[in-house]
Formats: sequence, C-alpha cells, structure tokens
Amino acid sequence: MNADALVPSTELSFRELFTRHGRVRIPVIQRDYAQGRDSAREVREEFLDALHTALGREPGDPALPLNLDFVYGRAEGQAGFAPLDGQQRLTTLFLLHWYLAWHDAEYADFVSFMREGESSRFGYAIRPSSREFFDALSGWPAAAAAHADTRPAALIRDQNWFFEAWNDDPTVQAALAMLDAIHQRFCNTHGMYARLARAERPYITLHLLDLDGFALADDLYIKMNARGKPLTPFEHFKAQLEAHLAVMPDTSAYRLRDRPATLKEYVSHRIDGVWTELFWHVLDGKADLLDQSFMRLIHVVAIVTRDPNHASNDKVLAELRDAVAPLSFRRYQEAGCLDQSFVKTLISVLDAWSGPESGMRGVLGESPYYDERAVFDAILQGPSPTYAWLVQFYAYAGFIRHYGPEPEQRRFGDWMRIVANLARNSAFDNVSAFRFALAAVERLLPYASAILDHFASGPLELRGFSGQQVAEERLKAALILRSEDWRERVGHAEQHGYFQGQIGFLLKFAGVLDGWKSTSGVDWTPQQDEEFRRSFDHYRARAFALFEDGGLRHFPKAALERALLSIGDYLLKADSNWSFGESTGRDTSWKRLLRGNAEDSGDDAKRRTIFQSLLDRIDPHADLAPQLEQIVQTASPTGDWREPFLRYPQMIDYCRMRMIRFHNDNRIYLLRKQRMSGEHAELYTYHLHVSAVRKMAQDGELAPFTEAKYEPVVTDREEPFIWLRGELAGAPLTLEIRHEPGKTRFLFALRTGVTPCVVEKLAAVGFAATADGTLGCSVPRGEAVATLLKTVRVLNET
Repeated sequence: MNADALVPSTELSFRELFTRHGRVRIPVIQRDYAQGRDSAREVREEFLDALHTALGREPGDPALPLNLDFVYGRAEGQAGFAPLDGQQRLTTLFLLHWYLAWHDAEYADFVSFMREGESSRFGYAIRPSSREFFDALSGWPAAAAAHADTRPAALIRDQNWFFEAWNDDPTVQAALAMLDAIHQRFCNTHGMYARLARAERPYITLHLLDLDGFALADDLYIKMNARGKPLTPFEHFKAQLEAHLAVMPDTSAYRLRDRPATLKEYVSHRIDGVWTELFWHVLDGKADLLDQSFMRLIHVVAIVTRDPNHASNDKVLAELRDAVAPLSFRRYQEAGCLDQSFVKTLISVLDAWSGPESGMRGVLGESPYYDERAVFDAILQGPSPTYAWLVQFYAYAGFIRHYGPEPEQRRFGDWMRIVANLARNSAFDNVSAFRFALAAVERLLPYASAILDHFASGPLELRGFSGQQVAEERLKAALILRSEDWRERVGHAEQHGYFQGQIGFLLKFAGVLDGWKSTSGVDWTPQQDEEFRRSFDHYRARAFALFEDGGLRHFPKAALERALLSIGDYLLKADSNWSFGESTGRDTSWKRLLRGNAEDSGDDAKRRTIFQSLLDRIDPHADLAPQLEQIVQTASPTGDWREPFLRYPQMIDYCRMRMIRFHNDNRIYLLRKQRMSGEHAELYTYHLHVSAVRKMAQDGELAPFTEAKYEPVVTDREEPFIWLRGELAGAPLTLEIRHEPGKTRFLFALRTGVTPCVVEKLAAVGFAATADGTLGCSVPRGEAVATLLKTVRVLNET
C-alpha cells in the first residue's frame, strides 16, 4: 500500500503526538516490545547512537531534525491512537523521555504531558502486566532521586511497587534492558531532555500517517502491521544511509527528471526505483531475496573501496572479507567504509547495470574475460569472494566510475583482459598482498582506456601481482598492438580453461619471448613474424591436446609423468618433497611447472625444456596415450632413481598425493600423504617388491617362504621393508629385506632357529650372525634377486 496515496502525513514530535491524540495505546494485535532484547543489541545501539548524535547537535544544525520515518495508525476514540507501524520507535522514545527527565531533574515537565490521573498516556494493551508497568513507571520518579551510578533496571526492580511477576513479561523485560542501554549511552549528558521535549523546531520528529476514516478490515490491518516481521537489515541500512548522505559533502551534479538533485535525493530515488527494479527482475520476483542481495552488493563494494595505500586498512579488509554475512550500518560506519569512494562506486555500478529495459544491462559486451551477469549472480548468491575475484570486480567498477556507464567496449575489454590475467595468475597469500593488488589497479586506472599502450611502452612494477605475469602481459600487449593475427592467437590461447591467461610458456617455446627480449620489442620482419606465429600454433595445438579445462587429461599408467621422466628430472619442489605434478596446487601444479620463473633460468628453465621436448615428440591429431608409452619404452635406461618409475607405473600410483621425498639419490621415499609421519615406502625396496618378490612368491618360486608382503611405516625412525614368511622343519621362518640408507645395498635379515649346518651353508651366500641374534648379509642392489634365490635354494636343501 502506498502511504502517500492514502492521506497526507504530518511531521511532528513525540510530544506533539499526545497533544494531537491524547493517548497512545499499543494494540493487542501488536507484538511485544523487542528493541531491548539481546537479539536486537545492534539495532538498539545504532538507534541510540542516532538519537544521541541528533540531541548533541547545536540548534539550527542543517542535519536537524532527525526524522524517524512514518508511523502508521488510527484513532480509536477514548483509547487514543493505535499505532499500526512504529511501535518499537515510539516505545523507545517514551523510555528516552522518561530517563532524561529523571536524569535532568525535569520530571515535572514529563508528567505534565505523560500522566493522566493514575495512568500513563502511553501504554500497552497486549497484556495487563505491560499496561500496569508503564502506568507505574511513569509515576514513580516524582519521589525518587536519580542515581547516576545505578543501572535503572536494578533500581526499578528494587521498588516496592514492582511486582515479581512482571519479570516474566517480555515487554517489561525488553523495556528494562532498553533503560539500561539508554543509561549507558546518556548518563554523562546534561540538558538533553530540554532538547528532546522542545515544542518549536524539535530535534527528533516522526511522520504521522492517520488512517482514521478508512474502513480497514481487521485482516488488512494485520497484514499492514506485518506482525512478527521487524524491519529488515537492509531497510535499517537504507534509512541510515540516507541520513548519512544528507550530511556528506559532495560536489557532483546529480539530476532527477531534468532537475538538480542532492546526493541523498538521488540515491533515495534510485534505490526505490530503477535499482530495485534491477534486482527484482534478476531475482525473478523473489522478494524475499531482494534485501539480502542488495546488502551483499553493498558489502562487496565496501571491500573494494577501502584505501589500499594504507596498511592500517588490512584489519578492516580482513574483517570484511571473512564476514559470513553483510555487516550493520553502524559497523560499516565505524570501519570508515561509507566514504565518498564507496558511494560513488555503488552509484556508478548500479546506474551502469540499470538500463531502460528490465533486467541487467551489461556494459562490457561479450567478453570472455569477465562475465558481468555471472558476477552479478555471484553477488546475489553471496559466497565468500576470493581475493582474485575482488580485484577483478574493483577493476571493473573502477573503469565504469572513471570512464562512465557507457565505455568504449574494446578498450574496456582490453583492460579487463589484463586485470583478469594478472589476478588469476598471482598468489594472494594474505590480506596485505590483496591490498597491494588493489593499489596496483588504482595506479593503472588513469591508463585503463589505453592499457595496451601503457603495458607495451616499458617495464612496470606492480606490487601485489606476479612479476612473471606482468612481464607476460607486457609482451602480449605488444603482440596485440602489432597485429590482429596476434590478438586472435593470444585471445584463443588465453581462453583455455586451465591456463586462464598464463601462456608465457607457449611464447617461450615458440621463440617469441627470446625475440622480444633481444630486440626490446616486436619490430621483427614479416618473415620472422610468420615463423613465430607458426611455431606458436605448433606448441599451442600440442598443449591443448594434453590439457583440458580442469587440468591434465587422464592417461593410463601415469604415461605423461613417465614420459617426462624418461627425458629428464622435471619434478617440482614442494617444501621438503618433490611432486610429479598435479592439476591444482600453487607450488605443484602443471601451471607452476610451465610458468617457470621470471628470469627463465636455473632448474625451472630446465624443467620447461623437458616439457618442450615432450611436446615436440607428440602428434596432437593422434591418440596420445600410446605415443607417451612409446616415448617411455624407447628411452635409454637412465641408470638412476628414475628407472623404477619408468618401468613400473604402480610406483607413481603408490604416491596418492603425487609426492616423493629425497634425502639423496640412494635414500628416497614414496609418500602416501605429505609427511613422513604418514604411511610411506622406500623406493628401492618397493621396486624390488613390485618387480620381482611379489610375483615370485605368488608363483611358488620362494618356498619354503609362502607369503610375501611389503611393510610401509609411519615414522622416520624406522625403514620400510619386505618380509617373507614360511616354515622350516616346523619352525617359523621370516626373512626381512631393507635398503641400507644412503647406500646402494640391501640388508637381508633371516629370523629362524636354523641348525648349525644351515648356518654354515648360508654363510656361503654371505649370511653371518648379527648382534641382535639374526643371520644377516649386505648385498649390492643389482644382486638382490640372485641372493634371494640362493637363500631359498639353501633353505630348501636342508
């Protein structure tokens, strides 16, 4: 229902309401007073702050009066005015008048308009206890002294007129809690009652909307009252924001319907009009989601508009980023979020999105780098945004704010392409790194409409972004400016779902990077350019064949990893471990291997050369799995630790997290997880087990041993080993095989009660008594299988 269409409203003070209607009675249909409840603490504190600020202003301040919006209701004869909406504000104003009259010793004035006989002119009809409490409260302080150091609730409960049963009344409970909150906020003030109660030019007003004379059915009355539905956080936020904007200095020129408008008028009009229409259409009329969606956009804008040039904002940024829900107006204000940058950005984005047609208007066009509708949907859904997402949104909103709601789309697209590539391919480890990235975007914004020229013109230092990615963007900017052929090639490669703009490895493999470095530009001959383009296409096709959007394509038997190992040691360092590579993971991903380092030197350069060599050996138009397997099978033996992995894929499969740990070439462990405290095997014993022992045991070639098993461990104080078990002359027989750490030998340990004759025969194999009572021997790795077979033969001859 449109209130303005019913009857003109009257702006008046709380006191004037009683002059007009005599009494105010909260009707039975209303809910209990709620602003004093624990659950309403933030709303209560914000409201009291607003009242305190208003009463603290000097007479004639342009921010006065503080208007508390509409109060709907109707006159009900001798019963007075029955509020339909505004119960909470009216009750709080009554309690504030009572407290300040008591505090400032102005109780006689309070009684003159609030008491009629033995009853209060303000009260509740919800239940008798509520009515009795307000009657008693309004008449008590006449004979009581104000105790500034005593909380009002405790003092009131201590009076002989206070009934114990009133403690069970929710309205009474909330009123007492509110009085304590008012005391905490106003106990150090002086003379505020006179300001609150003044008749002329009041400090605080309401818009009274009398519905008297309108035949409202009770069911409509209930619906308008919206019983049980307090104002939403957004409704509170909106009212407080409008009051905030009314006093915010602003020199911008706003217009509404071809007439000048203030900042407050403009925002109020837009937020009640086209901005709400935007959300309404995008949400498909789901009104219950509109308010929270608006608040989520406000929250995102608050994050990206904090000044990134001051480390003091790290705490605020962390709080905003980690918040599971939008904050209150008060908290945003305390954090300094509601500044001009916030307001200008919010207006710019919403005006850009709100077109003449229903729904969201995109201003960027069909950009593969930034999907405006997907961004809007992400805001509506409200997940915690990543730092990379926020950096891109800041760049998007900043461009609109700087260049208007209808920017030139190609230039806008070039800007978002570079920022998207930088944000997606930089690591934001903490809030400071995020802030540095925002500061970098801020410094780039003046050049945003010609960003390619800016990047191509010379070196850039953009703290917060990967230096390697910045250098890559400089090269690509120069290529795009050189020709449309390069724009198409670069754009196509960047759109791969896995690489996401990181294609420096293709430019390196194609020779383009070295050509750019050697000439300090891209002014090479047309013939050279054609060769570079052909080489780029060559490597792009092969990289695309190996990788899909989610990462490396699946190849049976770890074929790609083994093919790379057959060419060289490509493993990636990951703290104390080395990784075979995975699709995700900052330090262990294939993208990390392909990225290398900014200097393009050292081990990183060698690993990329290994990958380049692999690309040169495959045909992207044929089945890749057999090609990769062929590379492995035709490779020359490496003669080092890589050899077991090449011949037995299950060695890699054992490493569930794709990691091994090196101490040296002769002490290597296969990890199930990431630490030695997790299950792990030893490279050479596990290789011996899978390559020979397991099958020999299954085929009965190791009798009298009938069982063979590999025993991993979960501590670095013990070594993993192979054990074989059986019987000899009715006695248990066990053989353990370990690798001697740091050496190229295996240690055999035979645990059995064999006869001296057997011991003598085993001595010929190399066994001798050890300190722990076992028979043991040490043999070179290459002789392990032969030694095992000799041992078995000796045991079988006894």
